[in-house]
Amino acid sequence: MFLIKIIWRNFFLYNKILLFFIYSYNKLTKKNYKISFILWPPANKLFEIITNDLSQNYNIDLVKDFHVKAEYFEKFVYDIYRIENASLKKIEFKMSRLMSDQLNMRLIIIKLYKPNLIVQDLLNNLRCVDAHKIKDYLRKKYKSLIDDYMFDIIIHSSESEKQSIQINNIINFYSKNPND
Repeated sequence: MFLIKIIWRNFFLYNKILLFFIYSYNKLTKKNYKISFILWPPANKLFEIITNDLSQNYNIDLVKDFHVKAEYFEKFVYDIYRIENASLKKIEFKMSRLMSDQLNMRLIIIKLYKPNLIVQDLLNNLRCVDAHKIKDYLRKKYKSLIDDYMFDIIIHSSESEKQSIQINNIINFYSKNPND
C-alpha cells in the first residue's frame, strides 16, 4: 500500500508535465471564475467602503449580508476553514476577536475574467492567485481602521470555484438576514 501511495503521488498526482497540460487547458477554458469573499464581523463598519472599493476594479456578481447566531458562530467559522484544511491553531487564535463584534457579515462574490490559476494536482484542484492578491490588498488598506486589529479578521476568501460553492452552502445553512 505504501508503494502505491508513493507511485501515485510522485509519478501521477503531481507529475509536472501532466500538470502543465491541465494548466494550459484551464487557461483556455476558464474565462470567468467566481470567487467568494466573506467580510468578517470586525470589518462591519467598512462593508460599504470595501464593497465600493472592490467594485472599482472587479465585477461583483453578488452582495449578501448575513448573520450567524452567537451559539452557532464558532461552528460556522470552523466549517468555513475546514474547506481549506486550516489548522485549529490558526482558527483559535482569532476566534475571540471575530466574535467580539456583532456577528453580521457580508458575502461578496466576484467574477474574475481570465483568472490567474495554479493547478495543485492532477485532480484539477485549483488555487486562484488573484483571490489572494485581493485579500492582501484589502488587509493592508483597511487594517488601520479596525480596532484591535489582528491578522486575518477582515476578510476570508475561497481559492477556487469549488470552495466558493462550499462556502455559499455553509453560509446558507447557518445564516439569516441581519434585518430579521
